[in-house]
Amino acid sequence: MRAAYNPRMASSLTPIVLAAGASTRMGSPKPLLDLGGKPALGQVLQACKDAALSRPLVVLGHGAEEIRKAVDPALADVVVNPQPDRGMTSSLQEGLKHLPADARGFLLFPADYPLVTWEDLVLLEERFEHDHRHQIYIPTHEGRRGHPVACDRRIAEEILALAPDQPAHLVIRKDPKRIMEVPVLNPWVCRDLDTPEDLEAARAFLAR
Repeated sequence: MRAAYNPRMASSLTPIVLAAGASTRMGSPKPLLDLGGKPALGQVLQACKDAALSRPLVVLGHGAEEIRKAVDPALADVVVNPQPDRGMTSSLQEGLKHLPADARGFLLFPADYPLVTWEDLVLLEERFEHDHRHQIYIPTHEGRRGHPVACDRRIAEEILALAPDQPAHLVIRKDPKRIMEVPVLNPWVCRDLDTPEDLEAARAFLAR
């Protein structure tokens, strides 16, 4: 049974938050990195709530039991990828298998983009809800594409058809006519937390 989740006005876009990686280059679990007194995963889930998106699905893998503690059950549901070493697509596929029947689409949201703001998410969600000429909505900053990526539900079947070790961008980039780019002011849609140096830069950014 799901815990209560009461955003201002839920959308039909379900975030699939990918937090199953091994965090090898960082040296510690990226979803648990402290940013402004809150774990990185907590920052992601709070942004989804503040943007009034549908209830997120968090996909865990490596360190699942430890990272699960950072998931507020009032904010999200958890899915566990039993074989996360198959690749990020395998984790996305696990999440898509649990996509609610009434979801019109999903948000591919890697947990190592914790400085994406609720305002960025609102811009994506508005394009997704009101522009019906496209199926994929990608945030950009100064011409560079980033994350998270909003997708029409029809894209889910194409991603589920991939081998687990095939990258999802084979589907995302397949037909440029399906894509709408959504410019945002936040440079952190294009920068993930991959190394300790990235973490230092993120903390300095928040401090400013």
